[in-house]
Amino acid sequence: MTSTTTLPEDRRCRYKTGKCHYPRALKTNKKDGTDAMLLLCERHRRLQNKTKKRSDTKYKADRAMLRVVKRLHPDLYTSRDSSCYLVPQSPASSSSTSTTTESSSCTSNAAKRFQSTSEQFSPSELDMLAFYLL
Repeated sequence: MTSTTTLPEDRRCRYKTGKCHYPRALKTNKKDGTDAMLLLCERHRRLQNKTKKRSDTKYKADRAMLRVVKRLHPDLYTSRDSSCYLVPQSPASSSSTSTTTESSSCTSNAAKRFQSTSEQFSPSELDMLAFYLL
């Protein structure tokens, strides 16, 4: 580019590298027909939109998978009762009856939580399960 064709600084693309000499893109207001200058040139807008769309798609898929995992294993994501945590004891001081009682209460609490949170899977969640399991 020659010095006669360079654009003023305020009309140049403001891409983060600062090396783009293309003019900023215009956004037309359809109601009154006025134009507003955007920060980036058309090329960098397309590049940024493509990157943003890819990021949003990945985020959406990750969140959908997390919802499926939460439904399959609700006990991993709900608050656990203190009775579910067994503190290791020395063999001489531990009794088998207390361990059995604690584990059965933990199991019944987990079953209650599962019953309260188990609902039908949505079609998108079923698709996600089929994709990752098959």
